[in-house]
Amino acid sequence: WDFDKGSKQGWIAREGLGSGLSTSQFLGIPSTVIDGEWQLTPLPFESGRRNKPSIELISPHIGYDSELFDTVKIRVRVTHSQPIEGFLSLTWTNPTNRSFPGFDTDPSRDCCKYNAFREVVFDSEWQEFEVANIPQDKDRSGMVSKWEGELIDIRIELGLFDRFSGSSQGPELVEVDWIELTGAE
Repeated sequence: WDFDKGSKQGWIAREGLGSGLSTSQFLGIPSTVIDGEWQLTPLPFESGRRNKPSIELISPHIGYDSELFDTVKIRVRVTHSQPIEGFLSLTWTNPTNRSFPGFDTDPSRDCCKYNAFREVVFDSEWQEFEVANIPQDKDRSGMVSKWEGELIDIRIELGLFDRFSGSSQGPELVEVDWIELTGAE
C-alpha cells in the first residue's frame, strides 16, 4: 500500500493495546494523507491512563490465502525529541481467530501464536522495518505462528514508549510512507 494517491487505501488507525486499552475499546487516531504520507497524530497520554503511547494500524480486508505471503514491511518516521526504544508487533486475523483478531480464541490450546514481536529503536529519520518468514516465526517458548487459511487482515502495532527508561512521553507525529505484504521469492 502506497499512500501517494492521497488515500489511506482502507487502512485505519487506533490507539494500540500496548497503551493499556482493552481489546473491546476502539479509540481512533486522527490521521490524514498529505504529500503521499499517512500522517498520524497520537492521542495525548495521561499518567495512569493511556500512559504508554502505541498506535495500531489495521489493514483493509485482504481475502487471499496466507501461504501466498511471508513478509510485512513498513517505512515509518516517528517525530520525537529523542530515540525511543519501543517495539513493532505484527498480528493478523484468519478464520481460526476471526472473533478475536490477533489472538487465539482458545488460549488453552497453547499451540500457536498470532503475532510476531520485534524490539526496535525509533529515531526521527525514515526507517524501514521488516517481519520476514512469518510462517516459521517462533517466540521464546518455541510457540509457532498460526499463519494459515484466508488472511483477513494484518495489524501493525508501534509501541512508541521507551521500554527501558520508563518515559511515557509520546511522539508528536507518526508518518507512514508505505506498507508491503509480499510473498516468498
